[in-house]
Amino acid sequence: MAVLIIGILVLLASFRAASAQVQCNGSDRDALLEFKAAFIDVPSQRVPDDDFRTWLPGTNCCSWKGVNCTSSGRVQGLAVQSASGLDPSRGNPPFRNSSYRGVVGASLGRLSELDYLIMTQIRWNAPIPKELGQLSKLRELTFGENNLTGTLPSELGKLWELEKLEISTNLQPGPIPSSYCRLTRLITVRMTRARLTGSIPPCIYRWSRLADLTLSYNSLTGSIPPGLGRTSTLVSISFSTNQLTGTIPANLGNLQMLDSLELDSNRLSGAIPPQLSRARSLQFLRLGFNRLCKSIPASLGSLPLIRLIDLRENKLSGSIPPELAKPSNLFSIDLSVNQLSGSLPAAFGQVNAALEFSLNVSHNRLWGPIPQNFGGIFQLDASNNFLSAAFPLSLVSCRDVRLSNNRLTSLPQATSLPQNLNPGPRVFELRLDGNQITGPLPPWLSLLPEIFRLDISGNKITGPVLASVLGLPALQELNLSNNKLDGRLPTQSFQGSVNFLDLHSNRISGPITSSFLANLGSIITVDFSRNTLSGPLPADIGSYLFGINSLNLSYNMLDGRVPASISNLTDLSYLNLSHNKFTGPVPSKS
Repeated sequence: MAVLIIGILVLLASFRAASAQVQCNGSDRDALLEFKAAFIDVPSQRVPDDDFRTWLPGTNCCSWKGVNCTSSGRVQGLAVQSASGLDPSRGNPPFRNSSYRGVVGASLGRLSELDYLIMTQIRWNAPIPKELGQLSKLRELTFGENNLTGTLPSELGKLWELEKLEISTNLQPGPIPSSYCRLTRLITVRMTRARLTGSIPPCIYRWSRLADLTLSYNSLTGSIPPGLGRTSTLVSISFSTNQLTGTIPANLGNLQMLDSLELDSNRLSGAIPPQLSRARSLQFLRLGFNRLCKSIPASLGSLPLIRLIDLRENKLSGSIPPELAKPSNLFSIDLSVNQLSGSLPAAFGQVNAALEFSLNVSHNRLWGPIPQNFGGIFQLDASNNFLSAAFPLSLVSCRDVRLSNNRLTSLPQATSLPQNLNPGPRVFELRLDGNQITGPLPPWLSLLPEIFRLDISGNKITGPVLASVLGLPALQELNLSNNKLDGRLPTQSFQGSVNFLDLHSNRISGPITSSFLANLGSIITVDFSRNTLSGPLPADIGSYLFGINSLNLSYNMLDGRVPASISNLTDLSYLNLSHNKFTGPVPSKS
């Protein structure tokens, strides 16, 4: 084995030495120098190795940066890829020489042995030259962020050997030329943000070797060509963010190698074809932001490899098929902003918790209780529905829970959390605002060690504000506004980390004490407006609340003079003390 490795290394060293000795073809060198003349390349102090520094007359072009030659000295590869365009601190990328009077890049059409041409982050400020259509041996053509003008030249349809065509963030608005249908050897076509208009040529079914077809973020119109379903080699289709209309061709389900189908953000209508379930390799299905209607095919749940289903913002109706929960690799389903009805299928509670499954069914017409077994879901968003009954305590095992604007009626008044929680209380965000919850704040809220954001505003919660909740170690944002909380602000120590505290529009009474303010630490926003707080503000209020930015105490019954120490709160940009019984002026900042 050692002898074999040494032999390979000797051969590689010999090959490199031979390549270094190859002298480039003079005509090819002249063509490259003519191309270089169209640009100004200014080296920066940080990166003196600019993109064309080695391109000098009288030198061997086979040793130039980005140039690759054959053994006979012909240029077979050209890759000018400026790192400066991606990192401005590295200087400016090469840009168009305004004094150049020729056609930028036309000379490259003379490199008759060229196999690949890659241009990224080079500021052409010119069209793609039609002369590139003369490169009969070209297999890869890539333009990325070149400030190209003009439209796609039809002459590129003469590149019979082309296998990869990639043009991103370039061009002026224009169509895909029909001549490109002759490029039957294409394997990869990626034209993203290329400002393409018109329809997708129906003849692209001739690209019989195609694996990757990406035409996203353009202005393409018309329908998806049905012939696409005959391109059996397709692995990925992305037509995201266009203006495509019509229905989804059912024969896309015939694509047995299809891994990803992205048709989101168009104007597609009609039903989702159940035949898509025949595409047995499909892992990512994105059909959101369209006008799709009727019911969700239950057959989508039979896709064995599916990982993501995104059907958000359509006009889908009917119930959610429980079959969607069957795939073993599923980690995300988004059915939000549709017209779905019925109850939440309990089957989603049986997904593999290790996959950190995300379920978004918000903004629909779902009703009934939330299944008790949903604790294994990582992210649950079922806000803006008609879900009712009690909040299932098992949901504290989810990472994010958003149940805003439903009809939940109560929180369990348990003093401890269930012992069988799996993977334990890990909730980070819990949103229950805009429900019909009654009763006091439950003791178990103070047992959530990782909760960062808690919003129970807009309910009918009664009883006092719990110091144990204010003192949760990770809690940063607490909103209990628009409830019926009463009693006094807690005075016992809770050492909270909350920086946003909203208790407005409740029935909280009594004074604001120094001991309470001392517990607030580095709070930034406080809103206690529209309560029945009374008495004077603590004289040493300016000794606390050092980082506070907004303080609203309006519409209470506070009295006395506003303490002079409040002027010590130098970060305070919003202060509202109106509709109280204060006397005297408000001190200005020191």
